[in-house]
Amino acid sequence: MQDWYQELIPADKNFVLVDTPKKFSTMARYLDDAKLAAFDCETTGLNTRHDRIIGMGFATSFTNAFYVPTLNGMGDPYWENSAIMGWMNKWLRNENIKKVLHNGKYDRKMLRSRGIDIGGFTFDTLLADFLLDENLPHKLEFCGKRELPENHSNAHIRISEIVHKLGINNAAKTAKGMLRVPIELMKNYGCLDVTTCWKLAQLYEPRLEQENLDRLFYMLIMPLQEVLMEMEERGVKIDVDKLRKLRDDEPIFLQLEKQIFEITEKRLNLNSPEQISELLYDKLKLPIQSDKDGKRTTDDKSLIKLLDAHPVVDLIRQYRSSFKIYTSYVLGLSDLLDNGRLYTNYLVHGARTGRLASADPNLQNIPVKTDQGKKIRACFIPDDGCSLGPFDYSQIELRVLACYSRDPILLDAYFTGKDIHQKTASVAFQIPLESVGIERQAGKTLNFGIIYGMAEHGLVSALKGHWKPGNEYLQAKEFIQRYFDEYKGVDALVKKVHSDLEVTHEVINMFGRKRRFPNIQTATGGLKRYLLRQSFNAYIQGTASDITSLGLIRVNNMLKKEGYATRPILDVHDEIIFNIPENEKEVCEKIAKIMIEPVGTMDVPLEVDYKLHDCWRK
Repeated sequence: MQDWYQELIPADKNFVLVDTPKKFSTMARYLDDAKLAAFDCETTGLNTRHDRIIGMGFATSFTNAFYVPTLNGMGDPYWENSAIMGWMNKWLRNENIKKVLHNGKYDRKMLRSRGIDIGGFTFDTLLADFLLDENLPHKLEFCGKRELPENHSNAHIRISEIVHKLGINNAAKTAKGMLRVPIELMKNYGCLDVTTCWKLAQLYEPRLEQENLDRLFYMLIMPLQEVLMEMEERGVKIDVDKLRKLRDDEPIFLQLEKQIFEITEKRLNLNSPEQISELLYDKLKLPIQSDKDGKRTTDDKSLIKLLDAHPVVDLIRQYRSSFKIYTSYVLGLSDLLDNGRLYTNYLVHGARTGRLASADPNLQNIPVKTDQGKKIRACFIPDDGCSLGPFDYSQIELRVLACYSRDPILLDAYFTGKDIHQKTASVAFQIPLESVGIERQAGKTLNFGIIYGMAEHGLVSALKGHWKPGNEYLQAKEFIQRYFDEYKGVDALVKKVHSDLEVTHEVINMFGRKRRFPNIQTATGGLKRYLLRQSFNAYIQGTASDITSLGLIRVNNMLKKEGYATRPILDVHDEIIFNIPENEKEVCEKIAKIMIEPVGTMDVPLEVDYKLHDCWRK
């Protein structure tokens, strides 16, 4: 049954199954003499705290690799000789033998949870692949298929596909199933992974240098992975009772559901686009919104255009948001708890702009301003004897905008401490600066909306309640035009970024990070406008994200060097949250000072706000 897979393995491969002490001795002599090796763990699942390592792959060239099983088919240790496992521990820790891995953070966490670490880990092919082209998939099998000769790339098949052909149900998802995969097959699969990783490192390292990405890779990306790994392992404590109460209380979305049914006078599935479409367009006769193919749409962009047509539209938007937050966080966090702690997975390659993402759970999307979001954040608490210290970069993206644009009004605001949101509100509403009151929030929305490429429709929704009776879209268009008329430096920067993009098909930030738009010249209409907005957003947001990451790295280094127990535990957008022991509160000033130190060509002053709390809050 395994012949079909064996036939895919290229003939020039020398894959050795290390299943006897003699073979182990041979491999040990070979690897001890290596200067560079690729390494990979094969595991029963993705939970680095509870899943198990089935075997380990080692490669010292594109053709030669070893696979060492660590569990037998019954789930028992494959090797009883403690000297063998002792050698593996020593070799993995050896700093003099350089190691390359693909998504090395995962393999290291698997090993570290068992008391082993990898020394000499100098190159991660997943992260290199992301820097070289953020638009492509970065899993090892995709990289292999894309980069290697055809006879090698054809062998790259997902483990789920392999076990499906073997007829092993759920083998890729359960420990019991994975242990049933024949060891000879696991040898070929594991060895193929490490030889591919080894070859990718040879290809990617010179490319990083050619594209001037090597400094970004070694000075920011690789060190950042180290800090994020430790944060993931540390986890964050959760107030289980408070979270349980949130779960037991009547959800907000059910209250919204009742209000909607009172208006519609009938029950319907509010999570069904078809039933929402029938309600809005057939029963209420609202103006039909459709896609380019003429199909009726009820997505958020469509609902924004209908906000003034009927009060039920806004309730539906609120329902959708509340339902998503409840299922993702109130229920989702409960399912992910592990002994009262939550362990997320940070993704350096999760957003094309370079902004940090997280998964299982996605901490980046917990609302800041809504009551529901505040209650969820309040469930995140410090360890015993500690406080939570959120350190939030103040208006970092606008400060980056000031640096890049050299706009005199922005520069003056950040060098003299003037309120830029008040200034923008004054410009947009055409009122004296001293008369700005509630309009300031609208000024803030417009300031950040420019960075995110917010168009008229988005601004109409965001500034609901601020518009005069009449054509709101025309007023929004006038707001945006007034902004650019006032901030001429920003207007010039946006035009320059867009014009350069037409020529180079990419934007490059002050740290050398690239965001590529290969189809910008062929794009037209709405797609073209979308790509142009994305390019400017990536230029500003990617820079702000890199500044935040550098701040995290430097603070973490200081805390370790000076022997503090304070540690970062969460990183959400422009905010880094620390677990701070009660006897180390004086460290806060040091953290803030390091975070605002100049980096790159950033000459606009940075500012960090912080305050100690008994839970996660602004």
